[in-house]
Amino acid sequence: ASGLKSDAIKLDVTITSNEIALKPWNELVPMLTTYDLSGAAKLDAKAWGTVEKPQYGGTFQIKDLSAKAPNLKAQPKIEALVKIATDKIEAMSLTMNAPGNDVKVTGRVVSFTAPNIDIDVKSTQMDLDQLVEFPKTPAKTEAKAKEAPAAPAGDKKAGKATASGSASASGEDMDKALDPLRENKIAAATKAQVNFNIGMLKAKNIKMTNMHGKMSFKDLDFAVESFNMGLFNGTIKASANVAMKPKTPTYRFSTEVSKLDLKTAVESQFDAFKNTLLGQANF
Repeated sequence: ASGLKSDAIKLDVTITSNEIALKPWNELVPMLTTYDLSGAAKLDAKAWGTVEKPQYGGTFQIKDLSAKAPNLKAQPKIEALVKIATDKIEAMSLTMNAPGNDVKVTGRVVSFTAPNIDIDVKSTQMDLDQLVEFPKTPAKTEAKAKEAPAAPAGDKKAGKATASGSASASGEDMDKALDPLRENKIAAATKAQVNFNIGMLKAKNIKMTNMHGKMSFKDLDFAVESFNMGLFNGTIKASANVAMKPKTPTYRFSTEVSKLDLKTAVESQFDAFKNTLLGQANF
């Protein structure tokens, strides 16, 4: 290919696989044995055009994926599909089903240099108490707080200056940590929208219902545009915004709690104290 121009070198590559069973990989890769993988994967890909202006497309699919994990009570079934075309992900989907749980995530990405991302999350129910073995809360132990060395008598000014300087340095580090993000051209050009709608989410005996909302990212500005859910027979609404582009980032948070039932809240976590606290909370 020496001496040829890149627009003269043509591409024509095709990759196709049959369905690849994942279970045999448990024996081929010893570290996978404990996970007991099962299911199948399939890949189809193609590239064409020229070296200067390549075109490409492909599909990657996983069917009936299942695996064990130490903290899982059941083995969820997972299916995934990613369909790629030139400079975009035309479609991607992920579904998970397990006893008391179902979730589906769909989305697409337009442009890999200035990504525009759309993601949609839907679920009728996610009962994590049926799926996950949560770690038990360790017994509380009293730790002795380390006392700071006392400043010499009459040296109160020096001690005050040290505390102030430490807080100031911590604040500067937090803001400076965002510099790589501000300097990243792809991050600056990225736009993202995430919509979610979850009928019920339960974890550690806390049940949240009708969770829905929207999050977005644009011009280094992350926002929770809306968030709503039912909790303990009441409702919670929230919104938030973090502007990371300015040298000193700005933050905004808003939360509204209406008619939260204190009796239900106490009983869900402290059954021994049921009927001891009654009423509603509004904030």
